[in-house]
Amino acid sequence: MTRPQPSAYPHAPEPSSSQGAGLMAFAAVLSFAIALVHVGAAFIGPAAYRYLTAPNAFVDAALRHRLVPGLITLLIAGVFTLFGWYAWSASGRARPMPALKVILIGIASIYTLRGLTVVPETVLFLHTTQLPVRALVFSTIALLIGIVHFVALARRWPALSSSH
Repeated sequence: MTRPQPSAYPHAPEPSSSQGAGLMAFAAVLSFAIALVHVGAAFIGPAAYRYLTAPNAFVDAALRHRLVPGLITLLIAGVFTLFGWYAWSASGRARPMPALKVILIGIASIYTLRGLTVVPETVLFLHTTQLPVRALVFSTIALLIGIVHFVALARRWPALSSSH
């Protein structure tokens, strides 16, 4: 039997020191993917904002070639990238980030709360034709990403507690 390799980062939780390291890395990849979608939207512009169900005022500003929608979208992409780095850190594949456990709880909560909007959206969808199906899909994706983060965090908690 081979012994697990130590982490390249001396104070990072070991990837094999508890369950959940792989799931936490997957959570990180999901956040990085969401960040890439936002970067793509910033460069595509109004059509992407409309497809991704951005508010009409946001789409209108982009149609008027304002810089604000693109800058806001890139800022949001940066936030999702930071979310990814926190999860990557918790997987033991990067140096520990500050306030790791508290921030991860916040990240999981943000995704989950965003995802829970699927409930009122479903009611709205069933009673009106004003909500596209993709809005329900996006909310469901956010909810699933939140659940992945919470499950990974629960499994990783012992390793995070011993090093943070």
